[in-house]
Amino acid sequence: MTPRLMPFVGLTRLAFTELVRQPVCLLIALASVALSTALPLMIAHQLGQQGGLARDGALAFELTGGALLVAYAACSTLSREMRSGTILTILSRPIGRGTLFLAKFVAVALLVVLFVLCSACAALLAERLAPRYFETDWHGVRLLLVVPFAAFIPAALLNWRRGWNVTAWSWCFLVAALVVVTLALSRVDSEGHVGRLGEFLDWRLVPATVLIGAGLLILAAFALGLAAHLPLAPTVTILLVLLFASLLSGYLSQLTAHWPSVAATVRTLLPDLQRFWPDDDLVGDAPLGWRAVGLASLYGFVYTAGILCLGVAAFRNRQF
Repeated sequence: MTPRLMPFVGLTRLAFTELVRQPVCLLIALASVALSTALPLMIAHQLGQQGGLARDGALAFELTGGALLVAYAACSTLSREMRSGTILTILSRPIGRGTLFLAKFVAVALLVVLFVLCSACAALLAERLAPRYFETDWHGVRLLLVVPFAAFIPAALLNWRRGWNVTAWSWCFLVAALVVVTLALSRVDSEGHVGRLGEFLDWRLVPATVLIGAGLLILAAFALGLAAHLPLAPTVTILLVLLFASLLSGYLSQLTAHWPSVAATVRTLLPDLQRFWPDDDLVGDAPLGWRAVGLASLYGFVYTAGILCLGVAAFRNRQF
């Protein structure tokens, strides 16, 4: 590792470690997973789409839960350090403000990766547990109920015996338990018959959740820029308003089509998060290819890079 990268990697590791130790981050992810997997058990109708409502609900919980997660994580890793004065200690070393800002973003992005992995498993389980012909998949429900015990009991034991952080290890065991249960249910149908690995899950949801994760990285860049100047409550409020407006950016562009300058401003200022919403592509049995994910991710990379450049420029002039 080159000497120039060592401060960046060190700051990223410290920021990410601090984020996975935050109980609120774990609670947001856990709430998103719990709501996604509990929704199929409360559905009393299918409206002609087997598993469609559960799938849409899981993706919606990922998007809204992810927006709350990145807003809190950005404020936790940046604005809290600015208020406490810790950031002055960091900047007293030979570390540039741009390096610090980008390291914080990468730490939040790594947290988003963990969240997307949990959300992908939750979406697969939600679609699988959705009642077929009003029959509940009790095999899947029993396995799903094992997840919280497998996630939190080992973490609590490690905290009790060795003093390891219970929140960070709960993340590890939660991800592992969700992956194991998802793979187990991919081989077993609702009646307990064993088939091939992956036979009984709708794997189109994996690129769908990754697509939403790419959109969450755009929101993470916005959240970090806001957190450099605002506390938690205004950051969350502005980010949720931005999320709602971005989902309507295509409609707003059409609405202002008679005023080209206004329409161009809307398209420039608002990210088109509708590109990252895969619900229309999942109707029926049509596959959701990785090519569509790649094109949307390329758009997200360019837009995120632009927001980060503006954030770094504003952060360099920030007075502490």
